[in-house]
Amino acid sequence: MGVISSSPKEIALTNQEASNSHSGTIKVLDYDNLNGDMTWMILYEKNETLTSSATSADFTYPLNYGVDHPGAYPGIPLVTQDAQSTASSDVKYVLAYKTSNSAITKIILDEISISSGRYPKILTGFSCQLNRDMMVYTYITKKWGGSEYVFDKRVVGIINISAGVLPEGHRQEFVINNENFAIGDFDYIQLAGIGIHKFQ
Repeated sequence: MGVISSSPKEIALTNQEASNSHSGTIKVLDYDNLNGDMTWMILYEKNETLTSSATSADFTYPLNYGVDHPGAYPGIPLVTQDAQSTASSDVKYVLAYKTSNSAITKIILDEISISSGRYPKILTGFSCQLNRDMMVYTYITKKWGGSEYVFDKRVVGIINISAGVLPEGHRQEFVINNENFAIGDFDYIQLAGIGIHKFQ
């Protein structure tokens, strides 16, 4: 029976693998339309996540020699692995609209990107309405306060879609908070639906 002894010689191999994955979702936040699909507006949230991973494995095979074996053969390998993974997330809050006289217009209300943890702020409480003269919308911005998201401001937007004094597509936004447009009997911090009313 032959005697097996270890040799100082060895074989080293390295295996490297890398991969990327991309995923995304779209969430409709509010929608309104007139005359079928001739005039409409939509508020939506688009989430995208990109994950990159890389794995490196080093295999070290000691070469064993035996009396009864004319050549060397590899023994049990020693494996050292190093795995790294990174992920980034991006959220866009988008307003898109179309009138009977125009193509689709897209406006990014806000875009927030992170590589880890929570988003520093979110947009929520969306509401919109339109008629033949204008489109209106509102939403709330909240910031991360350490244990929960807290109110930062309310935004009200108006888009002109008629051939009036202002050009078609003219957009204005107003911020409602303690300093601006605060109304005593309107709790602007809470959820609120927006509407259009014409005074005679």
